[in-house]
Amino acid sequence: MMNKKNDGCAALSEQIFSAYRSRIYGYIHSKGVPFSDRDDIFSEIISKALVYEARYDSEKCSLSTWIYMICRSVVVNYFKKQRPEQPLDEALPSDFKLEYGIEYEAQLQELAQSLSRLPERERKIIVLRFYRDMEYGGIAKAMNLTETNVRKICARAIGKLKESMTGGD
Repeated sequence: MMNKKNDGCAALSEQIFSAYRSRIYGYIHSKGVPFSDRDDIFSEIISKALVYEARYDSEKCSLSTWIYMICRSVVVNYFKKQRPEQPLDEALPSDFKLEYGIEYEAQLQELAQSLSRLPERERKIIVLRFYRDMEYGGIAKAMNLTETNVRKICARAIGKLKESMTGGD
């Protein structure tokens, strides 16, 4: 049993390394990761793919979509670690108005409520497109829809969100 699992891991890692190596490096490059850190990021992506291999379900999404989600997660975490922390008084510009922050928070709450009122399929497409930053083609594969249908559903959902948030103006 253990050998089959190890063989599966080796097969998956080999498949990822050979089939997706250039795409992973291209993604890392496109996100502005410094050249000196790209090999480390690539290694972390492969490691995470191996660790989470048991969670991969080809019924839910394609291997390329699954790898993309891992890549995105690793790159986002990389940049979060790179961000220097600043004390609050230095982080806010001198002309910052607290009311704007409060208003922004209220708008986020309103958006969350509007999003929760969407039908599940529309809500899922909005989340995958804007929160997970997936392309329409990847969403279409993950949800077993055509790309054109995903675009239409997304546009319809955005229209509903705008109408809900502007009160139909």
